[in-house]
Order: sequence, then structure tokens, then C-alpha cells
Amino acid sequence: MLTINHLLEMKKLFILSFVLLSTLCYSQAEETGKAFITTLFGKKDMAKSITYLDATISSELTKENLGEIIQQIEGQLGKFKSIISVKKEGSVFYYYSDFEKAKIDIQLSFTEANKINGFYFVPHEEK
Repeated sequence: MLTINHLLEMKKLFILSFVLLSTLCYSQAEETGKAFITTLFGKKDMAKSITYLDATISSELTKENLGEIIQQIEGQLGKFKSIISVKKEGSVFYYYSDFEKAKIDIQLSFTEANKINGFYFVPHEEK
């Protein structure tokens, strides 16, 4: 027989599980984004970089396209140095990144499966 105390304990466990799962998903997406950026701009491994992308984007972006993006970004900003910080707004992450000539946010959005489905360069704003 379930008592009110049992139901309250079950509710607490459900809420705790939800919080832990949300934290784990947030952490996975953040780490996926860091890996993508360092693989693309640091290691310049286009084949590996594509594996982080959702099929809707990877079908449009080829290794050659990614290589062109790197050349354009390095021409404007210089070589990639590091990720300074990460901010999250909903399912969008802003990776404040340091290049030789400037600092900029790399904005990534993710699917529920932690695949990148949006990839933009935007001016950094303190949030």
C-alpha cells in the first residue's frame, strides 16, 4: 500500500532524476561544442568535425566547405587560440573564443541527441 510519504518520496526522486538528467545533457552539449570547435579550428580535422553535426547540416557542409570557413575566419581573426568561456541560453551555447586578432562568440545550437544543428559567428556580448 502506498502512503502519502511514499508518494512524496517518489516525487522527490523523480524531480532529482530530472535535474540530474538535465545537468548531464547540458554538460554533454557543452563538451560536444568544445570538442567541435577545438577539432575544427585547433586541429583542423574536417572529417572529425563533421561527425559532431546533425545530418541536416552535415548534408550541406562538406570537408571542403569547412576548410573554406577556417580560411575565412583565420584571414579575418587570425589563428584560433582557445575557448575563454561558455554561456548557455536555452538550447544555444555561446563559446567566447580567442583568436590572434580578436575575440568572438561561436554560437552553437544542439538537437536533443547533442548534435550541432546551428553554427554561427557573432559579436561577443556580456550576458
